[in-house]
Amino acid sequence: MRALILAIVVFSLPIPFALAFDEGDAALLKTTNACPRCDLRGADLRGMNLTNANLEGAVLRDGDLKGSDLTGANLSRADLRRADVEKALARGINLSGANAAGADFEKAVLVGADLSGADFRNADMEEADLEAANLDKANRSGADFKRANLSRATMRGARAEKTNFERANLAGVNASGTNFSWGDLDRAILAGAGAAGAETKWKLASAWGGGPLHELGAKGFAANVEMLTNGAIKIQVFPSGTLGKSFKVTETVKNNVAQVGH
Repeated sequence: MRALILAIVVFSLPIPFALAFDEGDAALLKTTNACPRCDLRGADLRGMNLTNANLEGAVLRDGDLKGSDLTGANLSRADLRRADVEKALARGINLSGANAAGADFEKAVLVGADLSGADFRNADMEEADLEAANLDKANRSGADFKRANLSRATMRGARAEKTNFERANLAGVNASGTNFSWGDLDRAILAGAGAAGAETKWKLASAWGGGPLHELGAKGFAANVEMLTNGAIKIQVFPSGTLGKSFKVTETVKNNVAQVGH
């Protein structure tokens, strides 16, 4: 009986280190502005001045960085899953290789940021300022870039399946080798988008073999993109079954057989 009671007491004790961030790491960051690979999961860093901070490889999962100043900070390979970075000032931030899946960057300023190779799946980037940012080879599948400013950004070889670019500013974007799904560019500004100094050619895989959805929908979309980009992006439309199975257009785009699906 004593052993049973002892076991119940032991397993009922709180385990703060499993649920909260390391307070020693938080103190180190505040005093030295550097805490690479430290544990700050769930930490409240709202409004903090972290200009040029070194947080390379840090764990900031579920952390609150809302309104913080991350200008020039190094968060390469950091874990920012589900973190709140809304309205943060992060010009020139290094987020290369970071995992920011499900994070909230709404209205954040990321001008000139390095986001190459980062994971932004299902992230909220609505109205974020990403002018001249580097998103090469970043995974943006399912992310929301509605009304975001991506002018002069690069996103070469990136994954963008089911990414929402509704009303986003993509003027001057270099998106060569990036896959876009049908509907992602609804009312987006595309003037001058394409590969800098070169013509970009995309393939559009359609689930339709003919009729108005093919002739007006797919071909009309291709014509509009070419017009709005001043010929920088040319889309060749392929009818049903040409590049893959009719009802597996998303797989055709995912496998980079086509860059656009309809």
